[in-house]
Amino acid sequence: MKTEPKPDVSPHSKYFIYIAILFVVVLMISNTVGIKIIQIGSLPLAGGVFIFPISYIFGDILTEVYGYKASRKIIWSGFFSIIFMAFCYWLTKVLPPAPFFRRCWCSSPTALTHFRRC
Repeated sequence: MKTEPKPDVSPHSKYFIYIAILFVVVLMISNTVGIKIIQIGSLPLAGGVFIFPISYIFGDILTEVYGYKASRKIIWSGFFSIIFMAFCYWLTKVLPPAPFFRRCWCSSPTALTHFRRC
């Protein structure tokens, strides 16, 4: 059985951009919250363990509906978005905080606790 390659994404595809955005957002959120260890019962898990699999669902939808070419573009954009996010976190970490912000930042717990620089 021979399958025909799907054409590139047409300008009339109204859901493609939304699925692509959701894929990249889920990927970035799962990498950010994945550092927190949660516990369900007696089982410790990474925080992103429930969020990251959703990215596979979006990846499958993109591949099945829009083809491998379009899916590959979105997957690469997600990869480069994560690299850019990591660079922004690193840059924020190495820059010195304002004097009035140091007290607030070092005394309050945040989602990005591992990025503190006091």
